[in-house]
Amino acid sequence: MKVITTNRLNRFWKNGVLPIKNALANKLNTSSVVNNLLTTVAGYALDARQGKALDDKITALNGKLTRVQLYKSTGTNTLTIPNLNTYSTVIIYAMAGDYCVSVVAVRESSIKNFVLSTYHSATYNICGELTIDFSTGKITTSRTTGNGWGVDRLYIREVYGYK
Repeated sequence: MKVITTNRLNRFWKNGVLPIKNALANKLNTSSVVNNLLTTVAGYALDARQGKALDDKITALNGKLTRVQLYKSTGTNTLTIPNLNTYSTVIIYAMAGDYCVSVVAVRESSIKNFVLSTYHSATYNICGELTIDFSTGKITTSRTTGNGWGVDRLYIREVYGYK
């Protein structure tokens, strides 16, 4: 028969039981788990069943977004898109030299003029402006400063609308 000394018991407590006890104390308390999407108080965790509810909401919202290609070509400086004001958001891909610059315009926003700028070196850089008018559907680009690539290298490539 082996004798267990208090020294061995203390080591077992310190190296075996106590670390497990401390680890469990830091785990999530099940009373802090909520099964709703309304709790706003800090310190609560969302029940896994709400994952499906959130996914269903995201899927429903994505179903409402309709992306429509309104224009795609090698490029132009001026473009008029009929009924542009029926889209809540417009994404415009413009080319500045060899670089693609994207602009996201929201119909309700007061921002209608966007700076387009690329910089490759002191020899090759372009600065310009893209203007969008939702009421007329007119989108224009104009080069303001820059070197290289030529004046015609600031243009609209693609336009997508989201309702």
